[in-house]
Amino acid sequence: MACTGCRFCYLLTPQSETYQSTLHLYGHLYGVVVTCQYPIPKGFAAGECAKNVKVLFIQAIRQTILEHPLLRVVLIGEDSKRPGWAGLKEIDIRWLVSWIEVESPHDLTHHYQTTIPSHLDSRFPDLENRPGWKVTLLHDPHNQHIEVIFAWNHANFDGVSGKIFHETLLRHLNHPAPSETSDETFISGEVDTNTFPPPQEHWAKYPITPTYLLSSAWKEFRPRLLTPKTTANTKATWAPLRTTPFETRVRGFSVDHHSLTKLLHKCREHNTTLTGLLNAVVLFSLSSQLDEQTAPAFAGGTALDTRRFSSPINSLIPENTMANFVSAVEHHFTVAEMKEIRKVLGGGSSGVPHTQEVQGMVWKIASRVREEIQARLDKGTRNDIVGLMRVVTDWRGTVKSQTRKPRSLSWNVSNIGVLDGGGLSEEGSGDAVWRCGRAAFVMGGEVAGAAVNVGAVSVKGKGLEVSVSWQDCAVEVGVGEQLVKDLESWLRWMSEGGSSVHDEAAEV
Repeated sequence: MACTGCRFCYLLTPQSETYQSTLHLYGHLYGVVVTCQYPIPKGFAAGECAKNVKVLFIQAIRQTILEHPLLRVVLIGEDSKRPGWAGLKEIDIRWLVSWIEVESPHDLTHHYQTTIPSHLDSRFPDLENRPGWKVTLLHDPHNQHIEVIFAWNHANFDGVSGKIFHETLLRHLNHPAPSETSDETFISGEVDTNTFPPPQEHWAKYPITPTYLLSSAWKEFRPRLLTPKTTANTKATWAPLRTTPFETRVRGFSVDHHSLTKLLHKCREHNTTLTGLLNAVVLFSLSSQLDEQTAPAFAGGTALDTRRFSSPINSLIPENTMANFVSAVEHHFTVAEMKEIRKVLGGGSSGVPHTQEVQGMVWKIASRVREEIQARLDKGTRNDIVGLMRVVTDWRGTVKSQTRKPRSLSWNVSNIGVLDGGGLSEEGSGDAVWRCGRAAFVMGGEVAGAAVNVGAVSVKGKGLEVSVSWQDCAVEVGVGEQLVKDLESWLRWMSEGGSSVHDEAAEV
């Protein structure tokens, strides 16, 4: 699959993709995953099931690739200052899709626990000739479902794009296109530049004021001795930067639909959202585990989807487009605030206690985080980090410099929302309808980014999946696992559905 005769070369500079590709280049962040479980409909449950299902999925993946142009490009010049996209005239799907027959339920668990971390921690090879994504399909004939693991280089897409991929795949499973070729594993033809997503900053204006530019430059380049103590105290020095070895630890848990509905209702009662609540519980969990000397203050972050600010271009609608539409907002908690929180926690390190006093403060922090997110959204694209990126001329130098500074964020929460996994409408043929039963969103560990990543996604009419990941050599395993236990137990307690969440945090 060679990049020969490319129709176009699309330069990334100054998009966020250049930054993400540099992270991949230096091994600071490799993969992102959205995985979905597709129960096999009864109409496919007999006879040549595996063969028929495999053909159907290959056809649906082929149609998905044809629908989203960024699935048909390679990244050229990753090690240059100006990397770019190049469209492929030919793609052999067999290079990108793996089909694995699971021999037993235990074997499925083994594949699930090893495949996702391997995708998160593996460099995408030969990016000038092969697209930076892959799909692994685990066929479980015992439980009659297909686990579809979609993994990609963050330079290609954001987390919401992973959700869009599965929604597109599901649509093509239920509405297969007439075969146009005898070889469904091969795609040929030019990539239409009219349907190719432009840079993020072309979808909307990202104005920056001189004051914002100067203050940002000062924060980036000021001598460490001149860093205000209030800012220095929030640095995540408890999670040291390590470039090697690179290994992501992942844990996750589920909340069923009934409990999720009650939890969301409680969030609304307390003027917050699920994202705000996740931020708050993470803060309290880390505060209970790390003492005042180790972590006197904290800073966390929330990923924002900028599609809401973007206008359609040509035939492209932002909400349906696989690309990078990412910004962020930070949440800072001072030394004084942490003293108050730790006082309420009581100094224990065995988890966040389920007391009314703690619960009240958790809701208070969750509401505050929601207000900070809303304030950032109310500003639109003005003085956004995306606008600031266009003044960066050397992303390689910027990424290298990050390893010489303390880690800024202790955690990051990324909630990609609700995946429509319903398949056809109710009046369709029920025995032949494909649906998504469960989904998970998992981010790889970051060398210089947030110490802990929390990913959340729910399936419409189903439940919520929360995944927590961290770089093994930077965060103690016990800290990460206790964080997952606290998140799990607190979502259970606040939803008043004690039996609705798994009793143990399972490794994803």
